[in-house]
Amino acid sequence: ELAGKNSGLVVNGKEIKLFPTPQQIVAADLTTLKSTGARKQTLIEFSKALIEKRISLEPTQDVEDFLKKLLSLRGIGPWTANYIALKALRNTDTFPGSDLILARALELHPQKIIDKMSPWKGYVAALLWRNYAHQLKKTKKGTK
Repeated sequence: ELAGKNSGLVVNGKEIKLFPTPQQIVAADLTTLKSTGARKQTLIEFSKALIEKRISLEPTQDVEDFLKKLLSLRGIGPWTANYIALKALRNTDTFPGSDLILARALELHPQKIIDKMSPWKGYVAALLWRNYAHQLKKTKKGTK
């Protein structure tokens, strides 16, 4: 099992589960992973790109170049690329505006206002996710 290969790390008496390495993902049988075949293939291709050093998660790299490399992988779109830049590279100016919650928030807060928050648009994204996530759930259920 993929998850079992990275468990067992204990910190302060608590077991910590680590995400599998790219090598473990490529070698794993992903048939039991609850996702689409296309997403599984994207995960494998992303892992291979990391192994082959075509893509790096080094936070000091040029973000625009990183985004171009990610977007060249089949199955990775703007939202995913920007989200990875925000989380993995810790890029504070990344704003994954195609996210459903953020897209709805942009109806109330125009992009030009968000752009004025540069270089902290990532924090704005986190704030908007936090403040509007509950509204998305209500809207999804048919209530406003």
